[in-house]
Amino acid sequence: MPLKADFGKRIKELRESLFMSQEEFSEKIGIHRNTLARIESGENFVSLETLENIKEALGVEYNELFTFGKPVDKAPLKAFTLKLRELNDADAKYFLKNINAYLIAKQENEKIK
Repeated sequence: MPLKADFGKRIKELRESLFMSQEEFSEKIGIHRNTLARIESGENFVSLETLENIKEALGVEYNELFTFGKPVDKAPLKAFTLKLRELNDADAKYFLKNINAYLIAKQENEKIK
């Protein structure tokens, strides 16, 4: 399989492992969704700037982008962590308060069982 096709498939696998739609991911990396679709299908390749944006948006090192054939597991905790980077302090405090309430309720529920 040509490099463009392998790379596109890999980007799609990594994006999907983080539960990101093409629309969301393309917005994060600064390209149009149709351009991302052509990259993922192996029709187009990326510029150096887009490559850097992809690396940052996925939270991986460059070698991970080119490790073709390696299985990619769903990564909800990593996806959650990447989303947290987008919050301001007020939002982070709000979610932290709710996470703490959830953990307390979970502990109480486990004690009842």
